[in-house]
Amino acid sequence: QIDPDLQGKGYGKQLYEYIETDFRRNNIQQISLYSTLNAIEFYKNLGFEITKEIKYPLVKTKMDMVEMKKILTHPHS
Repeated sequence: QIDPDLQGKGYGKQLYEYIETDFRRNNIQQISLYSTLNAIEFYKNLGFEITKEIKYPLVKTKMDMVEMKKILTHPHS
């Protein structure tokens, strides 16, 4: 997670692109993650799609989140 004071400056996208590049090098076919509701658009802009809505358990409650995925295509596919 990027510090709220630094959000919107492209740091999260740069970090994600580094991770995705590493995944592609290692022939990972798909990335799945849980997103808080306020981060859905960020991940959609990176090519993720929602696969289902979930209730993520916290200590005394559950937080609304979504599960998202992105299929990675490889240049040699």
